[in-house]
Amino acid sequence: MGVERTAEVFIIDPRTRKVLFRGPIDDSLGYETQRVNTEHNYLRDALDTVMAGGTVDINDIPDSKGCLVGFFLS
Repeated sequence: MGVERTAEVFIIDPRTRKVLFRGPIDDSLGYETQRVNTEHNYLRDALDTVMAGGTVDINDIPDSKGCLVGFFLS
C-alpha cells in the first residue's frame, strides 16, 4: 500500500481493494506542532463522500505529517 507515515489513514473498498482515500485524519498535526482546533477534517469528509456514493479526489488531499515508517528486512 505504500504506507509512509504514522499519521496516514486509508479508506479501502473491501470488494475491489481500491484505495478510495489516503491522507491525514485532519489538519491538527504538523511537524513538531499540534493544534487543538482543526480547520479541515479530511477523513470525515472523505467518509461522508464515499458513503454518499461519490469519489474523493486524492490529489486534493495534502500529505500526512508524522514520523516516517521504516521497513527493515532481516
